[in-house]
Amino acid sequence: MSVLEAFDETVKKYVEQQAHKTEQKQQIVTVVMDSFGYVQKKPVPDLGIRMAAMQKRVEQLAEDISVKFAYGKWVVSAAASSESLLKELRYGSNWYTPVPDIDDLILAAVLFDAKRK
Repeated sequence: MSVLEAFDETVKKYVEQQAHKTEQKQQIVTVVMDSFGYVQKKPVPDLGIRMAAMQKRVEQLAEDISVKFAYGKWVVSAAASSESLLKELRYGSNWYTPVPDIDDLILAAVLFDAKRK
């Protein structure tokens, strides 16, 4: 294994480990919900209920998140029902527009060192 390959493997393992830390999961929730607050939403009568449900879904997304390096780039994915939320955040839904650069925001939250604020 070359030095470059060893470096790549070390970085991949680090990012994958970071995604499973409690601090990073909290950071993912914060970043996603903050970003979601800026997207356009339809004036639905139950917006408060939907926002509370979104908070719960994003908390589950943070638990289910996976960050891998594939095909020369970082790929953000999630398990089970959280993958459908991730897709909604990327493309929007019937009551809100897409969250711009959601994958990059999640990756940044995973890499952000919450202890060094």
